[in-house]
Amino acid sequence: MQQTFASAVVQPNPVRCIGVPLKPFSLGHLLLLRQMESAFVIGGRCSYPDFIATAFICVHSWEENLRLLRQPFRRWLFCKVWSLLAGQFNVPIQVQVLAHHINAARETPEQKSGKPGCTRYLHSEWETRIYKFLRSIGCEHVEALDMPLAVANALFISQLEEDEKAEFKVLRDDPVTRALAAVLDGKGATG
Repeated sequence: MQQTFASAVVQPNPVRCIGVPLKPFSLGHLLLLRQMESAFVIGGRCSYPDFIATAFICVHSWEENLRLLRQPFRRWLFCKVWSLLAGQFNVPIQVQVLAHHINAARETPEQKSGKPGCTRYLHSEWETRIYKFLRSIGCEHVEALDMPLAVANALFISQLEEDEKAEFKVLRDDPVTRALAAVLDGKGATG
């Protein structure tokens, strides 16, 4: 899990689903998919229309999604074209690709138990805390919603640890974790 979480932050190549590059999975994507009751977010069996609708959300930014979701014809056209494209791909594999893209970004590091003060941060949904944190450090509404969720998680976790409010288990000798630390320190990925 730690490997997946760190990889989501430093992964340079976009994930492709049905041949189209997906945006890094963001807080905005998560909120829209939860509102749509997508099986990819709330669980359950994924239908073909759910797959297409979820992919539609994941290829657009927050502002693009808001604009397109208010335009039924463009939304219908996009979904129709994607449905036609899907016939050229192995759909079950593409569903797995999309699910992995979403789940990898939603994973959070395991918290060490017994740290005083941790429960203060663990009473609400993780995404709500992330959004409030991003706003508190000066991110605009749209910027917070478009930020890749893995990056937002990493920033939030580093702030919690810096404030000594929580401590998370980290594989210190892992090369991906070192690359993540370098990105968070602003030094770029090394080794």
